[in-house]
Amino acid sequence: MTTYANASDVAAALTAMGRADLAGDLPPLDGLLAEASDLVDGCLYPSTAPTPTPGAITRVVAAMAAAVLARPSTLLPETQSLTADGFGVTFTPGSGSPGPYLTAALKARLRPYRLGMASVAMESERF
Repeated sequence: MTTYANASDVAAALTAMGRADLAGDLPPLDGLLAEASDLVDGCLYPSTAPTPTPGAITRVVAAMAAAVLARPSTLLPETQSLTADGFGVTFTPGSGSPGPYLTAALKARLRPYRLGMASVAMESERF
């Protein structure tokens, strides 16, 4: 499994968000970075991320992971929406704290690496 960012990228994203206090002592990020990288792979489908990984893709994955770390780990039952450092989310009753997600702005940053179309070979079945 390929992850497009590492702990130092997440620390830089947290510092850029103004949350340098969280950047010093990061928890294990392997699962979180893998989940964020899977979201990027899904957004780029049917194309794949270029090798070596462009800085924009690394920054998108790091920003998703940083947003998860900046949100509170538990939510009060009556909480319906949450906004933190430009990231906002609305919760349905009974749901927990969400994991990483791609905002419209993050998808726009990935757009140069997506194929605009896919082609399918067409052949006649008559002959």
